[in-house]
Amino acid sequence: MIDATARGPFERMVARIGDASYSTYLTHPCLIAILWKLGQDVPPVSPYPFAAAFVAASTMLGLIVHRWVERPLLARLTRGRPMPASQGAAFA
Repeated sequence: MIDATARGPFERMVARIGDASYSTYLTHPCLIAILWKLGQDVPPVSPYPFAAAFVAASTMLGLIVHRWVERPLLARLTRGRPMPASQGAAFA
């Protein structure tokens, strides 16, 4: 967790995206491969809207995988084990 004291909606959103960054890192190559295959049948477009859409899609995929895969797996793997101090909130 980046900041356990995030109070406003923007701060909470940024903290969630930060928490999901590893999931985003792991899933974005899959998204690149899918878009590469799909992009062969799509007419050329400007790279800027495509890049913005890719960043948004990568972030959303990372958030989904973090919520439905990473967090349940971590909870199951660490059940009954004390969390080391190094894995606590970075700025708490």
